[in-house]
Amino acid sequence: MASMVDQVRHVKSGSLRLRFRTAYRWVVSLSPDDPRSPYLQIADDLRAAIRRGDLAPGAQIPATSALIERYGVARNTVRSALRVLSDEGLLVARQGSGVYVRSTLPETGEPGTPDGQLEAVLKQLADLASDVRRLGERVSELESQVRKDQRDR
Repeated sequence: MASMVDQVRHVKSGSLRLRFRTAYRWVVSLSPDDPRSPYLQIADDLRAAIRRGDLAPGAQIPATSALIERYGVARNTVRSALRVLSDEGLLVARQGSGVYVRSTLPETGEPGTPDGQLEAVLKQLADLASDVRRLGERVSELESQVRKDQRDR
């Protein structure tokens, strides 16, 4: 029978994202077919655990070393994932104590959350589209004026 490590290695070489529960930890394989960076995949996995309530408000996030082992990535990859979640307002670091899920989570759509950031980007895009339309109208007016001036000469 294959050991747990052999099973995880096999899964990591495939295109599936599976989890195996051992007596002590979760082992998560990141999808090699996912175009996102590993730190974004990890951030998404932890964000989903927070939203599902697997990591409750006020709960301590597993230590960096545990996350390194869990995801099979480098320390900086885990730190980048945690930074993304901190920037979104989901995590807070306490010096000398660890990283915790914020006791009050931002609502979906609030600034700093992915939905809130998407809404802000969509608003900026709509504003830019409006500006481009106005500029196009202004260019048309100027072209008409130039043509009229050329005919009048």
